[in-house]
Amino acid sequence: MAVLSLRTEAECGFQSQISIREGIAVAKTSVTAAALKIAEEAAAIAPAVALTSALAGGSFYLYKRLTWTNKAKEIEFKRQFVAHVIKKEQLIVDSTSVNCSKQVEQ
Repeated sequence: MAVLSLRTEAECGFQSQISIREGIAVAKTSVTAAALKIAEEAAAIAPAVALTSALAGGSFYLYKRLTWTNKAKEIEFKRQFVAHVIKKEQLIVDSTSVNCSKQVEQ
């Protein structure tokens, strides 16, 4: 078994020997304690985060629901229709230009 010598200021020159296995065990214990502390803090914060998210999402849904009037529906329909017509006109223009190119080549 390997032995590691450590000197601390608190020991005032007294040299103690700790085995590597004991040092690893101490390190694991401190890491585990730190992880548990972080998990406890996260568990305490999680309900507040969930509640805040639910309130924000609910508020946004309520806003959208209240503003979705017949006038808003009409405006959205017109916007979608204009986008559809523009897309179809572009297809017609492309088709016509291809046909003209082919006729010129012949």
